[in-house]
Amino acid sequence: MTGETAEAIKYAERGENIFPYLPDIRMDHAHALIQVGRVADAIPLLLQCRQLGDVKDPLIDTVPGLGSFLAAAELGRAWLLLGDTACAAEWYLTSFRENTRQENIVWFLANLLPLEHASIRAQLYNVCKQDPLCFAYFVQACAVRGEGLAALDFRNFTWSPDRHADRTVALDRGVEGIRAIYGCVYEIESVC
Repeated sequence: MTGETAEAIKYAERGENIFPYLPDIRMDHAHALIQVGRVADAIPLLLQCRQLGDVKDPLIDTVPGLGSFLAAAELGRAWLLLGDTACAAEWYLTSFRENTRQENIVWFLANLLPLEHASIRAQLYNVCKQDPLCFAYFVQACAVRGEGLAALDFRNFTWSPDRHADRTVALDRGVEGIRAIYGCVYEIESVC
């Protein structure tokens, strides 16, 4: 498998030169680097994906989100693999803020964010309850952690598809809250 991954890295490097504005190839390159344990080398590629942004009017089939929320989620994963939970939490939160229909991100957020702080727990709850699958992952993560569920009010909870209007506002406050708690006073892209 390592030989195949090394070959994939070589092809990705060539592909980046041929198609310099496609985040897809850089994402594949980053995945291959992570697979062989070169996580720190993948971070600049993922940041380049974010800098390129999503492909507008593609001539070929590309994956939506590789230049935005998917790259942010991979940055969260990379920082988590490197052991920096504060940067991982910020990148996962950035990804979730850019696309709140990512139930797989909720598990990481609920385990990385300091849910013992009622304001962060309530903000994540208010965003997650807009989508039934996100909400299920949130409740599951809280239950596994053994905290937070008692403070959440489930009595008047009913889900409806039109209850997603306040998601972005709550998540913007969430980023500021996580920075304040972890003492991060930097911009995400400049340090993490």
